[in-house]
Amino acid sequence: MSQQDIINGLLEEISENEKNINILRRQRNESESDLLEALIHTVEYVGMETLPPVDGWSWYDALKKYDPEAAHHMRYQYLEYKERNK
Repeated sequence: MSQQDIINGLLEEISENEKNINILRRQRNESESDLLEALIHTVEYVGMETLPPVDGWSWYDALKKYDPEAAHHMRYQYLEYKERNK
């Protein structure tokens, strides 16, 4: 087997590995989206009195990390809710 054959084989392997990595990244992104959606729906279902969007609550910290815009929106809604119910 020539050096060029070895190099070509390695390049094919690298290409296949890159395809697999991209598939895994897409699956991870889809899973993150599903989990974030589940968190948001859970909070909407049980109410912000039960699960307030405050720092230190794991669900809110995860939402801030993976979807800062949604976290900001939830926090804004919570502050409005608190203001209305003083």
